[in-house]
Amino acid sequence: MSVTFYQIIGQAIIREARSLNVAEGNAPAVLSLMGLDGADLTSGTIPASSIPDIARRLVKIKNRPAAIAERTCEDYEDPAPGPGPRVIEYGRSFDQVSRYVDVLLAMCLEASKSGASIVWA
Repeated sequence: MSVTFYQIIGQAIIREARSLNVAEGNAPAVLSLMGLDGADLTSGTIPASSIPDIARRLVKIKNRPAAIAERTCEDYEDPAPGPGPRVIEYGRSFDQVSRYVDVLLAMCLEASKSGASIVWA
């Protein structure tokens, strides 16, 4: 399973805009990068009015390698089965998290210019 972050205006997906697809196990780290810890993994929306705040947060993280390193996970983790879908964590490298920050920041800049929202599902 995976989670895709993309841009919309109204209900229409902006097909030519950047998007980011991550493994379901990495989605919580991506949401954390944007300050959305604890957000629903299945779907959500960042309204256009909140995009500048998210962009500022991502710039701060990009300029602090320690903030990126906090979100890496080099170890394999197989959590105990429980209710709901089973998410197996295979890890995130420093370079992978850096790429997430770069793509998300580019998405925020595009969304700010077009008035789009960022959604995930």
